[in-house]
Amino acid sequence: MNFPKRTLLIPWPWWLLITAIMWFFGCNTPAPEQAQDALTEVFPAKMSGLNEPLPDSVVAEYEELFEPVVRRFGLNGSVAVAWQGKVLYQHLQGYSDIHQRTPLTPNTLFQLASVSKMFTAMAVMMLQEEGKICYDSTVISYIPEFPYHEVTIRHLLHHTSGLPKYTFFVDHYWDKSQPLSNPDLIRIMKQEGLSLYARPGHRYLYSNTGYAMLALLVERVSGMPFSSFLEHKIFRPLHMLHTRTADQLTGTDTLDIARGFNGSSRRAIRYAPDICDGVLGDKGVFSTAADLIKWYRALVFGALVSPETWSEAITGCQNARGVDIHYGFGLRLKKLANEILYYHNGNWNGFTSSFIVRPNESFCVIVLNNTRQQASALANRLVQVFMKHKGADSKEIDDLDEQ
Repeated sequence: MNFPKRTLLIPWPWWLLITAIMWFFGCNTPAPEQAQDALTEVFPAKMSGLNEPLPDSVVAEYEELFEPVVRRFGLNGSVAVAWQGKVLYQHLQGYSDIHQRTPLTPNTLFQLASVSKMFTAMAVMMLQEEGKICYDSTVISYIPEFPYHEVTIRHLLHHTSGLPKYTFFVDHYWDKSQPLSNPDLIRIMKQEGLSLYARPGHRYLYSNTGYAMLALLVERVSGMPFSSFLEHKIFRPLHMLHTRTADQLTGTDTLDIARGFNGSSRRAIRYAPDICDGVLGDKGVFSTAADLIKWYRALVFGALVSPETWSEAITGCQNARGVDIHYGFGLRLKKLANEILYYHNGNWNGFTSSFIVRPNESFCVIVLNNTRQQASALANRLVQVFMKHKGADSKEIDDLDEQ
């Protein structure tokens, strides 16, 4: 039914006042360097005091607990351990460039590799909450040239899409003298008629291609580059000032960026740039342990999405045959006696990373490395040591090594 249009007349002084109020709240957003941590603004009761130093006795207790473990491991990299939002322990040792013997600093950026997937998933969750996408809609609804009509966004998130692995097919169908981008992956899959590895929803097959497609979906739906979306919707609001995507590092001399090596001795070989470096979503976020502490706080204190959205993200799913899949949205899941631990590891061209959270304790371990050491092994051990110290069963944490 059509109703006649009505014009609302507002006396001009009130119109001017309303306009001024709308401008103030809509446009007068403080720059990151001028604003306090966004979490403090959203959750003042929970976040107040988190940046205050712990008592010396507590610091000494946890240094004594964790330091021998880290020293024995011989890490070249950065470690941070936090509990209830507070940093318990930090450790930094080694070099950002093994050949040049350039020391690591707290602001040295590490490639997070597959740990980047949790940011991609968060971007998708934010779009879903805004009503711009639906998890169960097909990808082709948002990316018309996507060649697989049955694949949904949820399939991509849970690694049940069956998409072919781009790190394999680019070897056969791409000119290695040219950089590779996310849209290029669709062009290859479509032009070459590449088949799915499995029917969507029927098998869990870890897929970097799937998360690269999610990054492209974020671009198409939001109307902004993926890197810009992360910067403006996640990194800046959380005051993660030392976090970038790979495409934002080109041509900059002001950032302290670690280089990937295949070892820590002077004879170690530095990894050359890879044609796949330009593909984002599955990897490509560079960050620091300190910035990832801010990210961990955002997750455990619910700063970015609603509790309902986050609960679904760390629930996992079942495939079409009813088999449990222990992967949520950008995070692996480990069922413990009384909680679901979530984590992710990463491995790309010398960089390894590990991010583990025990939500019931609000406990987090972060390990970043640039010499191919197994970051997940050290992270697992630190979780075990903490759980044993707290009187919990540490034997449950023994298989968090998957990338």
